[in-house]
Amino acid sequence: MDRPDAAPAHAAAHTPMRGAATPLKTPLRTPLRSLDQTSTTPITPFEKIEAQKENVQPRARGRSAHALSTALGMPPKERHDVLAAQRQAHEAHVHSAENAEADDPLEAWCAYVKWCIDNYPDGKSAESGIVPLLERATRTFRASEQYRHDSRYLRLWILYAQHTDVPRDVFQFLLANEIGTNLAGLYEELANVLEGDGAYDEADETYKLGIARRASPLDRLKRRYGEYQQRILSLPELSDEPRTNYAQALARAMAKAGRSVLGTKTGRGESQPANVLGTHQPLSSAAPRPNARTMNVYCDENDEAPRGARAAWSDLGHAPTRHKENQLGARTLQPLPQSAMTPRTQARALEVFCDSDEDASPRRTPRAAVLGQSAPSEADQLRRQPFLHYSPQALQPPPRSAPRAPAPKKRSAKPVAERHAAPLERLYPGVDIRAYVQDKARPLPRTAERSLDEVYAERHLPATSAADPWAYLDAQTGEWWPRREAPRRAPSPTVVTRAAILEVDSMFNGDSEESESDDSESGSDESVRYPVMPSEENDVPPTPRAAPPDALGGGPSRLPFQPLTPITERTEVSRAWETDTSGAVPEAPVPHGGLRAPPSALRLPNPCSPADPEVVAALLANLAVPLGALPGYVDAPKELQGVLPRLQARVGKDSTSRRASVGASAHELAVADMQLGVRAQLGEGGYGTVFLAQDLNEAVPMAGEAAPSYAEVDADDVDEMERRQLLALKMESPPSGWEFYILEQVRHRLAPPLQRSVVGARRFVWCEDVSLLLLEYASKGTLLELVNQAAAAGVSSALTGAGAGGVEEVLAMFYVIELCRVVEGLHTAGFLHGDLKIDNCMIRADDTDEWSTTYAPDGAHGWAAKGVTLIDFGRAVDLWCYVPGQRFVADWAPGAQDCIEMREMRPWTYQADYYGLASIAHCLLFGKYMDTTSSVADDGRARHRLQQPLRRYWQTDLWTRFFDLTLNPTLAGALPITEPLAALRADMEAWLTTHSFHAGKNLKGLLKKVEIWALRRA
Repeated sequence: MDRPDAAPAHAAAHTPMRGAATPLKTPLRTPLRSLDQTSTTPITPFEKIEAQKENVQPRARGRSAHALSTALGMPPKERHDVLAAQRQAHEAHVHSAENAEADDPLEAWCAYVKWCIDNYPDGKSAESGIVPLLERATRTFRASEQYRHDSRYLRLWILYAQHTDVPRDVFQFLLANEIGTNLAGLYEELANVLEGDGAYDEADETYKLGIARRASPLDRLKRRYGEYQQRILSLPELSDEPRTNYAQALARAMAKAGRSVLGTKTGRGESQPANVLGTHQPLSSAAPRPNARTMNVYCDENDEAPRGARAAWSDLGHAPTRHKENQLGARTLQPLPQSAMTPRTQARALEVFCDSDEDASPRRTPRAAVLGQSAPSEADQLRRQPFLHYSPQALQPPPRSAPRAPAPKKRSAKPVAERHAAPLERLYPGVDIRAYVQDKARPLPRTAERSLDEVYAERHLPATSAADPWAYLDAQTGEWWPRREAPRRAPSPTVVTRAAILEVDSMFNGDSEESESDDSESGSDESVRYPVMPSEENDVPPTPRAAPPDALGGGPSRLPFQPLTPITERTEVSRAWETDTSGAVPEAPVPHGGLRAPPSALRLPNPCSPADPEVVAALLANLAVPLGALPGYVDAPKELQGVLPRLQARVGKDSTSRRASVGASAHELAVADMQLGVRAQLGEGGYGTVFLAQDLNEAVPMAGEAAPSYAEVDADDVDEMERRQLLALKMESPPSGWEFYILEQVRHRLAPPLQRSVVGARRFVWCEDVSLLLLEYASKGTLLELVNQAAAAGVSSALTGAGAGGVEEVLAMFYVIELCRVVEGLHTAGFLHGDLKIDNCMIRADDTDEWSTTYAPDGAHGWAAKGVTLIDFGRAVDLWCYVPGQRFVADWAPGAQDCIEMREMRPWTYQADYYGLASIAHCLLFGKYMDTTSSVADDGRARHRLQQPLRRYWQTDLWTRFFDLTLNPTLAGALPITEPLAALRADMEAWLTTHSFHAGKNLKGLLKKVEIWALRRA
């Protein structure tokens, strides 16, 4: 902008600087470099700017020196006339019909505002008229959808807010009317205003709101949010506080802002209460609120700073010198001279002047009117009331569209009495008919009846099953009539409820009201139609048919509904009665796990390897519920060919940083209806490669959800939105759906309080050469990482500096208790993890509103949100799919963390998980992997024990019992040893409850340190 005083294009003839002094130019010569002056480069006389530097308002982007010298170098009279002519030209242009019909009428207003800022460097003077101009420009396009999210229009609003006394109200108006809500500048400017006012929590929520709405540019907004967090963490007022995380620093900053100002106290004086306005010093990088009535005074950095006053007490002196003002010196008393009393003469009273010609004299202007203040200008009024020219209706936010109420049903005009042939009072003497009718007309409880869609959704059946009215007849194709009646089952107990009584009454009297369709002559009747889902009470179970050939059993087999095996059915029915407290008769059990034929029909070898591809294929091909019928299954046979090598090449191990956040660059992967952004490689094992991915189009539901529920998340809940968008993408080649099946069964069969301790499967994609398992992403790290960085996290044991390792005993016992609880639940539900080790245990530290200091084993008072999450169920075993007494062998190369039976190539079952518990506990306590030794017991069997002795200040009794039980489970009784392990866990819980806050061992404080460490590494 070399000419700040340029007029619009149509007013070129009125350019104000024509006829002014010709600017000096450099001699003509050939420039040697691009930065050299040319013959057209003007020389700026800086003495003009130096003389009026106090009248120039600084700008963040700076000002043109040539433009300043031109604007300030003109005589005042000439400058006033020239600028008035240009202003008139701009006014005519913005209000012209040509601009009203232009494609971009906002451009003329932006040029007008730019001209005003450039030609009035003093900023907010009344002569510039910048405040009324910005008010008119913003109000003109307030209802325009074209400029609602235009960055130029938002910039005009931001300038207007900066020139007012209440910028916060202006930004709230923009948010309420959804102006510029898609742009990051709105949230950044509002956060700066709130930060300057000391409302740090509101500034934090503003940043989160903009990130949740994915305001553009998102990367810049996240960077500004990170800078804001660093400013909060580095507040000088919090330097005396212990090292903490951002959330706690924010809370402490708000607490200090509520008690006193975050400023430097200078001089001596009394402190002011919280409700008295004091001197507030904003954060260093926060833009201060502009003062609309004052001008910033220019300070030359070359001038010497005024020297401070000399200290008043340079010499303390001796005691008499310091107290001389408090003592009266000794002196000789002298008599005071006495004066004689003289009588006082009374002064003459003043006469009041009375003007007899008062009515005839002309009245003068009152003095108060002469010295009174003039009416405030429009600019001053707009500074105090930015929406002065808005109507009250315009200030109201746009109303939200209310849901349309359902249309009322038309009722028949026939009274109820006309439906009976005789009065009911005579048919039933002594009975209060009205009370009975009113009682029958009450609405039934919600649990009394359910729609067919709800039944299908609960049983995980396709919704199209109820849409085909011929499904019942199609099911009878190929059958011979009459059917052979199946033997009747034992009669079930009759449950007498109000719903049953009303159902019987409806057989005789019908409903109390009838619709108009009842009066019409229709030949169809709902009661005579065949049911879409036939009753299973007297049906003969169909003969199991062989599954179609499938390599892995992962294809979408379309099999009819198969009943459960007898053992599974009895288990599910008993659980349904235990959990149903509504009094209604339970429905037929939903098949969760097991095979459609007895496991003995598969004739699997005993022992066998649970990871053998042939064994896994046989189990998947004979499931009671086919893999393709499970919720979350996606069949994409041709879409992902060769995708795993490409991802491994593009997203290599060098990108395994877990700092990849939402919005970072990624390799996009399109499959089915999902758009995934693969960001980093998290790990690689023998069963697949795990990547960190993001749900770009919000199409991946959470575990247990039928459809994505992003709309239910609050717009300002950034953590929840990020938890839903980030996921762990596990790729296996050749494809396998076994882990997806295991996780789905765990979600249905494991107790609900324990489900949060197992990773959830969000979706599964089956392809010809690779399978994709979309898992919940645990971002807090593993227990192995915590042990390796225990010193950095501040949770290492007391002897870490002496060469020992591990974490504090109370923290180790807490994690061991959580692992024992979830392993007991898995064994009770019929699962073996099979690969339980410390790097498969993710730290779970969810947010909670309440968290007590004393440990609660039942999860009360916020303790249920803390614990571990088990991952990697690739070697898991579903015992419901095998015959009782089935044993297993390892066909892989066992490692140091595998159980002794695996390493000695002996059969095993539950020993794998119990040895995993001991190995994890050993790593937590000692900081290294476990080594064992054995001895012969009295009965001739080997008894294993730790090679490294326990420390004497530990709870040696509890740990000795724990390691003896987990390393020798067969010596404690028949497997599984769920009851002995639960009893030992109860003793450990009792000790931890008593010692969770004892002798400096604060369990809650240690867990907080773990969370801070997890936030730093995330």
